[in-house]
Amino acid sequence: MAKFTKKKANFQTFESTKTNDKYFRIADSMFTSIPWKLSSIYAHEVYLHMKHKYNTSVSKGVKSKDNISLTYTEIKAVMNSRTFTKAIDELIEYGFIELNILGRFSRTCNIYGFSDMWRFYGDENFKIVRRPPRLDKGKKKEDKLKVV
Repeated sequence: MAKFTKKKANFQTFESTKTNDKYFRIADSMFTSIPWKLSSIYAHEVYLHMKHKYNTSVSKGVKSKDNISLTYTEIKAVMNSRTFTKAIDELIEYGFIELNILGRFSRTCNIYGFSDMWRFYGDENFKIVRRPPRLDKGKKKEDKLKVV
């Protein structure tokens, strides 16, 4: 049997400071898709940070596309908390990620997973589960329980 060796990517000087650096991919079909074009640059930034965390965890031996966490503390140098929350909601809305574990009540971070639902955007097969909204302190209890 022939032995196959993995060929490392050799980066150009404008791409990396090292010739054999780690990388993460955004496929052309995702990059040119309608949901990607409709999503904001902040959503793109959050998605790229999640992909980076996923690739880093893969290199450490942990590989799970359904166990990605990204907290505001990790990304606060890039955007404020409201923009971060909107970007996460946008990624869920367009089917790029899904919420797997809601950590709000256990005071832990949310756990997200990568989703391929973006491929079905605008189709009858497009099904997403939105994050439950936070309850505003100024609203009455009856208003908080209404489903929108």
